[in-house]
Amino acid sequence: MRHAFLWLACAAACGGDSGTASDTGSEAGTSGASQGSSGDADGSEGSSAAATTGTDGGSSGTDGGSGGSSGSSGGSSGSTGAADGSSSGESSTTGVLPDGCAGIDVIELLDPMVTPIDAASWLPGGSVTVGATLSNDGPDFLDYPSIVVESDHDLVTSASPNNSLFGILQGQAVPLSVVFDADASVPSGTQVTFTIRMATLDTVCPNGAVVEVVGTVQ
Repeated sequence: MRHAFLWLACAAACGGDSGTASDTGSEAGTSGASQGSSGDADGSEGSSAAATTGTDGGSSGTDGGSGGSSGSSGGSSGSTGAADGSSSGESSTTGVLPDGCAGIDVIELLDPMVTPIDAASWLPGGSVTVGATLSNDGPDFLDYPSIVVESDHDLVTSASPNNSLFGILQGQAVPLSVVFDADASVPSGTQVTFTIRMATLDTVCPNGAVVEVVGTVQ
């Protein structure tokens, strides 16, 4: 009986301690859970801060991109300036004349004419002489003063559209012409414009005189 009583007393006392331990464990678990929740909250705050920093970084990147665009615009302006410079360079080369053309501007082209050959009028299939009078007020020009003549009609052509002199002295006036032929299919009433240009041999001089004359196929 004594042993049974002691066992029951011990069981009662030990059971009470176990309950206390259980309560302590529960409190520890609750504290751990609270700390875990706090840790989760801190982690969330850290994530938010990181996200905010990333957004700020993105904004900075956008600003940097804008700077890059400004740089590109500056580059475009530079290209435009280079293009303008090239144009100025090309314009400066227009003063260079072909050989023999220097001084040819003293010669005038006077009295341009279209004259039928062997007929009273220019008929389809017929020929005409086209030319002008070269007049030189001086000084002498001895680099083969010439004319080159063009027609604006495909069926009015010349086998030799240029003609030359050896030279023309100061005070001289010399007529010079070439021959053009009209195809037989050119209709009567067709007007043909001839352009006569000063040249040296067969090289047209950009500083030389130019004159136009119109002939009509009858």
